[in-house]
Amino acid sequence: NDLLQHWERKKLERERQEQERDIQETLQRQEALRRRLEEERQEVLSALPTVKEPTALLQLETLGGMGRGRGRGRGVSNLPAWLVEKQRQESEGIGGRD
Repeated sequence: NDLLQHWERKKLERERQEQERDIQETLQRQEALRRRLEEERQEVLSALPTVKEPTALLQLETLGGMGRGRGRGRGVSNLPAWLVEKQRQESEGIGGRD
C-alpha cells in the first residue's frame, strides 16, 4: 500500500515536471516570436519615409491594419447590387438628386 502511494506520488511529480518544462518552452518560444515581430515592425517603420506629422504616421499604421474591426477585410460588400449602384451614381453625381 505504501509502495503504491510512493510510486503514484513519483508519477505525479514526473508529470508535473514535464508540464512545467513544456510551459517554460512555450513561454520561451512566445517571447522569441514577440521579439522577432517587434524587430520586423521596427524594420518596416524605419523603411517608411519620414513623416512630419504624427497623425500621418498613425494613418499609415492603421491603413494596412490586419483586418481588425473592418469586417471581412477583403473588400466584399453585403449590400444588394441596386444599392451599390445607387451609391456609386450618387458619389459620381450622375443621379439621385434631380
